[in-house]
Amino acid sequence: MKKYVFLISFLLFLSPVFAQQVSNVSFEVFENRVEIYYDLSGKDGSEFEVSLSLKRDEFSGFVFVPKTVVGHIGKNIHPGIKKKIVWEMKKDYHIDPEVSDYYFEVLAKEKSSSSFWYYVAGTVLAGGGAAAILLSKKKDSPAETAQSIGAAPDRP
Repeated sequence: MKKYVFLISFLLFLSPVFAQQVSNVSFEVFENRVEIYYDLSGKDGSEFEVSLSLKRDEFSGFVFVPKTVVGHIGKNIHPGIKKKIVWEMKKDYHIDPEVSDYYFEVLAKEKSSSSFWYYVAGTVLAGGGAAAILLSKKKDSPAETAQSIGAAPDRP
């Protein structure tokens, strides 16, 4: 029972690290470019590293990372609404006009040191909890005592 309580409290402790930060992803296709819009939530002053990938609904293994992008992408991106990324698609990829299941995935990873401390604290808690569980186990067998085996035999 203690194991489950520890595991649940550990996951709740780390939940701020995995909080949803990107929402309302949409895009508009123009002749030579695609404009991708998204909202990024976070504390004032926080910075994120934002990445973009093109995916397909019907083919989960399809992932294309656009290279010719500008705007609110990369490092040092601050929270806000209607963030914009412009992708010069004709320079990177030929979009098949017959395919209609493309979508964009925008990921944001918080760049501040606070998330580092969540990992450190989580590791310490996990190690401490595991040690506590191992040390608190009841021993069913009697304690063993050391026995002398005598001196080593003489060599000829």
